Amino acid sequence: MVDYKTYIRSPQWKERSFVTKQARKNRCHRCGISGKIAHLHTHHLTYEHLGNEYKEELEVLCDYCHALEYLGVAADEPFVPKKKAEIAAERRLKQRAERRRRRREKRKAGRRRKGGQ
Repeated sequence: MVDYKTYIRSPQWKERSFVTKQARKNRCHRCGISGKIAHLHTHHLTYEHLGNEYKEELEVLCDYCHALEYLGVAADEPFVPKKKAEIAAERRLKQRAERRRRRREKRKAGRRRKGGQ
């Protein structure tokens, strides 16, 4: 039996991972994002042949899809990646809400100081 941690750090695994990514055109198997945009992982579908995997036992996943895999989201569930514009809009909304919250807290603190004098 091969030790997982030792194997994942080995040159043999690094080569197999590289070849798998190249064979899959350096794209996430689920969402299709390119390895130029996101970090890609070579994920084991099974550990039955660890150290001597068949190519069908490996899939290439981006960070996000790899995390979903570990959270238990099934591989056959449809996944639609968010567009950059959507992500940026969500970030702006969160920032605005945070600014509003800080302003309210400042006003409350000012009222307390005035009332206490």
